[in-house]
Amino acid sequence: MRRSQVNEAMARLLPEAAVTEAILTLEARRVRAMLEADVDQLAELIDDACVYIHGSGACDSKESYLAQLRSGALVYRAIYVSERDVTVHDGCALATFHLAASIAVAGELRDLNSRCSAVWSLDEPRKLLLFQSTPQAVSASQFGRT
Repeated sequence: MRRSQVNEAMARLLPEAAVTEAILTLEARRVRAMLEADVDQLAELIDDACVYIHGSGACDSKESYLAQLRSGALVYRAIYVSERDVTVHDGCALATFHLAASIAVAGELRDLNSRCSAVWSLDEPRKLLLFQSTPQAVSASQFGRT
């Protein structure tokens, strides 16, 4: 590879690395706001047209999701995020991660173990466009069976 090709490749990677870092920062802000039930902060982060798909299959709009938090019908007690990855595409970034959480839904405690996807716009201000949570299956090997 010639030096000019290396420089061009580096020029493409640097902005992508900056976007990746920005998206990870936004995700951290979103999780913190969820734990603190900071509806105002979440309202700033979530696009008005966002679709929020829970692991149960229930879908929320931005307003219905925020209303649940505001009313206390949905309470995040603990959230642990791992295995983060961000892929940058034209106009958006896809964040994928593992989520373990403890929540209360209408007073009923639930533990979550999910794979999640969050799509963020790259336009300023960056906003959450779509969230999808999929429960992670428990494998038979976890119970000593194969």
